[in-house]
Amino acid sequence: MINLLGEPLTGINFGEDQFSFPASQSAVYEKVIKESKSQEFVEAALREEYKAIICALKMMGIDFRIPLLYPGPADRSFLTLCEDEFGCQTMRLDGFPNRIMAYPRDICTVVEQAKLLLVSSRVAGGSQYRANGWNLIVSKYGEGGYVLGRGMTMIIGARLFEAPSEDIGLIEGAGVKIGMFPPIVNVEYSRVRSVSTEMICNGHVDRVACLLQGMDEKMHLIVDPLLVSASSNPEGWFLRKPSQTLDIIKDTFEPIGIKVHWPSKIEIPCSLNLVQFDSGLVLMTGGDRTVKRLVSSIVGEENVFDTAVPIKFLPAWKRAGIRCVIGKVPRSILMAV
Repeated sequence: MINLLGEPLTGINFGEDQFSFPASQSAVYEKVIKESKSQEFVEAALREEYKAIICALKMMGIDFRIPLLYPGPADRSFLTLCEDEFGCQTMRLDGFPNRIMAYPRDICTVVEQAKLLLVSSRVAGGSQYRANGWNLIVSKYGEGGYVLGRGMTMIIGARLFEAPSEDIGLIEGAGVKIGMFPPIVNVEYSRVRSVSTEMICNGHVDRVACLLQGMDEKMHLIVDPLLVSASSNPEGWFLRKPSQTLDIIKDTFEPIGIKVHWPSKIEIPCSLNLVQFDSGLVLMTGGDRTVKRLVSSIVGEENVFDTAVPIKFLPAWKRAGIRCVIGKVPRSILMAV
């Protein structure tokens, strides 16, 4: 297995007007968007956030590589700084979509105990095969943002008007315990008009929740306290307010042994988009004291590392948090593509 930190795509289109984010986090996202003074300001902030993630990984003793696609849109001068100043190691990968290199979480979902790999069809080319003893299934759930997993437990984000994939039967057949997370409501936001223009549903559960193995060896799910979800009936779809959403989540996951928690507030965009490594260590954004206290109470304060600067422009401008840019991938998959 190898940890990948996505290649740095620090360039932005400052003229971009439409932003998408969870409706529950509108206030913190809009604040960051309004802080975005200029293209140079945002791109410099993205470099600082990327450096902060690197420094935290180094402090934690996590070995990782930065995958590179040639030719690709990575910030080459910044990459050189990462290699020279921080001793980062890169690895060349060809034949992947550009977006995968920036967000390696979406290459695959790994269930090591079951020797199961769910691989995004964008990576595997739509085929199904075995790779060095792994049972490899081409699945939309290989796009890791749809899935929260730990051990033999998996939480999958549901999509409105979309039946669960038949892949779920194959995953459960491997002994994995699955729970479906309700459809998450996002908003499309216009920076020019400073208004939300429409509501959409998104299945990327890792923007609003995280799954942790606690000091008690049990599973714990932390959920955005203002989460708005959606449901449908033959006449259309409707919104569920946060209290209803939390009740549904508790009723879904606590019977299968997952304790549900929620902080009193979210202070940084996508702050629940954190990573718990195999060692039990957790990497999360700096700046969200409320979430950090809750995470620390579950995994132990000594096991929580946060970045020196808040990771907030990355979620706003790249629609990604820390978990999105870090992925664990079997070397055999990288060789098979």
